[in-house]
Amino acid sequence: MSTSNSSSQSEMIKKPLISIFDWDDTLCPTTWLHARGLLVAHGLIDGAPSMEIETFEEKPAPSPLTSSDRQGLELLECQVLELLQLAARFGPVFIVTAASLPWVVASAENFLPRVRQFLLDNQRQCENKNADIERVQVVSARDWYHHQIGTGGSQLEWKCATFEALCSHLKVQDVFARLKTRTDLISIGDARFEQEACVRMGMEASECLRSKTMKFVEQPTLKELLEQLRMMSKMYESMCQYDGGLHLCVSRKETSNSQHSCGDGDRLVENALETLQLVQIDRNKPPLAAVPGARS
Repeated sequence: MSTSNSSSQSEMIKKPLISIFDWDDTLCPTTWLHARGLLVAHGLIDGAPSMEIETFEEKPAPSPLTSSDRQGLELLECQVLELLQLAARFGPVFIVTAASLPWVVASAENFLPRVRQFLLDNQRQCENKNADIERVQVVSARDWYHHQIGTGGSQLEWKCATFEALCSHLKVQDVFARLKTRTDLISIGDARFEQEACVRMGMEASECLRSKTMKFVEQPTLKELLEQLRMMSKMYESMCQYDGGLHLCVSRKETSNSQHSCGDGDRLVENALETLQLVQIDRNKPPLAAVPGARS
């Protein structure tokens, strides 16, 4: 994607925009880590994947990652950092998870240490009011909901309440009154309830918000997640610039010889790009021609 037009780029950066990323299977390859036995090996869970982790008891030293595992995770780290840094140029960035904050910290520390350090460094720099950077914050939607509203609630309710709180905190109504332009709310995640939460926000506050969503495939292999993040980095600027609501979805291509596995079945998916496709699901809008591969 060309970024040679600096004046246009500068105008886009000034445009009010909020980016929200999910954590599990969006930035962190949780399904793949579980299927490879790496979560259990590192003492993070005992059995099936669970996002209910609040504390982490001491466990025996984990089995070391294989060189192939480490190489794949390092590539993923680079792509996650590239996307977060890119998104931060356009406005505030939030990682909103349905899990607990200790889970995000532990999974990043064990498998994406550079991402954890980036988030920590960013948080420290943001404490300096003169820091010339946008904030990248991690929020537990479940914890916020339980602390502010009460126990129970679905993941959709957690995310809706948290999205609303973030928009209120960032005073999107005041932004519209001052700039006479709506704030774009961009949500990237693998679950449908994340898309729905963003769309609901856009509908309930349509006078000052415009929703844009990207849904990743569920239970991705490491290579699929890496390819989706690469795709997102290439098209993020166009998605920000797009003048309208936009809802996109990455899906697996249906082919007779295509197979999918959540474990080390990456061997069955040698080139994730050949098995994934980008589809525009908002059919009330013209296609996003600037994004290669997008289909309406």
